[in-house]
Amino acid sequence: MGDDTRRFPRIPLRARVHCTGKGLYFSDLTSNISEGGIGLETISNLEPGEELDIEFRLPESDGGFFVRTRVVWVRPMDESSRKINCGLAFEELADEERGTIRDYILDNVD
Repeated sequence: MGDDTRRFPRIPLRARVHCTGKGLYFSDLTSNISEGGIGLETISNLEPGEELDIEFRLPESDGGFFVRTRVVWVRPMDESSRKINCGLAFEELADEERGTIRDYILDNVD
């Protein structure tokens, strides 16, 4: 997905995310976040269209997020990092949660 097709500003975010899906539970790191979704670096083989429930916390926040997501895109493994990059779209995100993410992004945009 190119930057010109994104609906929301995206900023870097390195946070632990716990994922449930495909009968698996795994934990990986995010690469970025927007109001519409989150970037994930993983060793798990994910396919576009798959649904995952994810749990993550924004830095310096009091609460966490538990969100249903859908895998939108997957890039092949990066040989230097040995990670697969993928984009997860938020499928079910309450307005209050979206507002919290929006505020975090606006407070941390360069």
